[in-house]
Amino acid sequence: MDKKSFINKRIYQHLLFWFTFLIMIVLRYTDGYQRGFDEEVSSVLIIESSRFFTMLFIVYTNLRVLFPSFFKRGKYKYFFLLNFCQVLLGASISVFLTDMFFNKVFEANIYIRTFWNMIPPTMIITITSLLHITKEWINLREDIIKIKMKNNKKLYAELDSLKSQLNPHFFFNTLNNLYSLSLVKSDETPNVILKLSDLMSYIIYDTRVDFISIKKEIEFMKNFIDLEKLRLNEHLSINVKIICNNESREIAPLLFLPFIENAFKYTSRDPNTSFVNISILVEDNEPIRMSIINTIDNNIVENIDNKHSGLGIKNVIKRLNLIYPDSHKLDISQRKDLYIVNLEISDK
Repeated sequence: MDKKSFINKRIYQHLLFWFTFLIMIVLRYTDGYQRGFDEEVSSVLIIESSRFFTMLFIVYTNLRVLFPSFFKRGKYKYFFLLNFCQVLLGASISVFLTDMFFNKVFEANIYIRTFWNMIPPTMIITITSLLHITKEWINLREDIIKIKMKNNKKLYAELDSLKSQLNPHFFFNTLNNLYSLSLVKSDETPNVILKLSDLMSYIIYDTRVDFISIKKEIEFMKNFIDLEKLRLNEHLSINVKIICNNESREIAPLLFLPFIENAFKYTSRDPNTSFVNISILVEDNEPIRMSIINTIDNNIVENIDNKHSGLGIKNVIKRLNLIYPDSHKLDISQRKDLYIVNLEISDK
């Protein structure tokens, strides 16, 4: 809605409210006339008009001055006190005009009459204040929703950017592995190409969604680990333990891959002492857990922080913070010749 339409809508709402109020005044006057008031119509019109304009003054002074200056700032004592003063003033004016034009035909005490004349403006102030508070609350909710939508768009844009960075990073590493096998003219090269095709299909097509079944993610990781076994099985011990008791659970795709890649990339190459141990556990009503322990080559680790290394880990940490801000736990540590990663992800 544009600004002009919004202003017109508000004007119509206010006009409708005051038109309804005028109808109530007319009905009140008609009722009094039918009960036998024989005063001049002009006197009644003057009194009722003064009441109407006094009411206008009281309501808009409350909404435009007192409400923003005191109520919204938490100064409730001054808000109620000043409203009481203006209501009392309006009621006193009404009593004064009534006495002046009707020659004090009323027998009731002036204080009692003032009290009764304070009731209508008090009710109107209460009603208009509640309407105003409701409108402010609705506007606040709409603003919050707009901010959330804007933040969500920004979040998804950032996630898409991070995911797009991950894909070429993965393919670059895998092609390096394929190149290594081709140099030694390995008989497994055709099998590697086939598996790589499956991995590419998964990354390009299956990971377009925000969440994917843990079953598909595990199958992808198994294929990737199989590739690494073909390349490194002679140089280290590779132990994989995967237990999945609930294949219907979902997870954001490609969260485990950078850690598994990292383990194989920086592990040492001594067949007697080197190893990569990978454990993934998926159980009902429990966080999804991944644990990786691998030996490391300190000569390689020294280069981890250069500009060409560590992109995958930095990327996945950002994605975890964006997708699972309060429902994941990541612990990365290094102990002597071991590199340890423990990751827990709870359902959102």
